[in-house]
Parts: sequence; structure tokens; C-alpha cells
Amino acid sequence: MLVRYAMVEEPLQVSPKTGLRDMLDLLLQSNQDTVAVVEADGRLVGVVGAHDVLRMIVPLYVDMDEALAALIHDGYFEERFASLKGVTAADIVNTQVDTVAPNNTLIQAATLFLTHHRHALPVVEGGKHVGMITRRSLFKRVSEKLSSNSG
Repeated sequence: MLVRYAMVEEPLQVSPKTGLRDMLDLLLQSNQDTVAVVEADGRLVGVVGAHDVLRMIVPLYVDMDEALAALIHDGYFEERFASLKGVTAADIVNTQVDTVAPNNTLIQAATLFLTHHRHALPVVEGGKHVGMITRRSLFKRVSEKLSSNSG
């Protein structure tokens, strides 16, 4: 089975200039947790995932010791949110992205999910972003195949 048959039907995609609020709205309106950041010519810049958004909110020192989260004062979120108003996709995009091609196998995609701890992989063909495959879309395709073979 090929990646092209397991891609997300309507992958989320934004331009580098898209604001954080608009990206969050897209994520909240879908069942996806990754947005592809794409130039006007279709070239993939990278992705913004839920983890990247959380990274903008939670202080880095909490990674060193989770107990430090208890020391953050009550008004921290409101202060932090106010400072995020001008943030765009270009500010938080992860450009170190694993990609797959439509003709890669699902085994190749599944291997990247496992070995690189990815939840979504942009699908790129001819240098252009053409879709996204997620763990969920891969499982959906496997489930469909199992259903069609069980009868």
C-alpha cells in the first residue's frame, strides 16, 4: 500500500504569515494536530504541531523538572497569551521535518512514525506539498483493508 492512498483528505495548510490564533482555530475545527506551513508556490516550509504551540506557552525550565510548574504564578497564562498576539506560523514553524512521497509505502511512513516519534508527515512531490499522512489516516486505511478482506 502506498502513502497516496492513506493521506488525510483535507490536510491543514497555512502560509508563513498566518497568525497563531488562526492556526489554533484551524486545529480546533479539525481532528488534526499538525498544520503544514506552505509558501504561495506550494513549497513546504515546515510544520506547526500542537507540541510547538505548547512549547510557546510552557517555560523551558519546566522540562528540567516538572515540579517547577507548581511555581508558576496564577497570572502566567494571561501574561504569556498577551505576548503571543503577534506570533505567526513563521515564528514557530519546525523546519526539521521528515517527509514522504506519495509513492512511498505505508511501511516507510510507519517506520518514520515509530523511529522519529512523529504523529504526522507532510507528503511532498516535486518539491511541493501535496498532502499529509498521519498515524490516524494510516490506521484508517489499514482498517478499511482489514474490513474488505474479512468478508
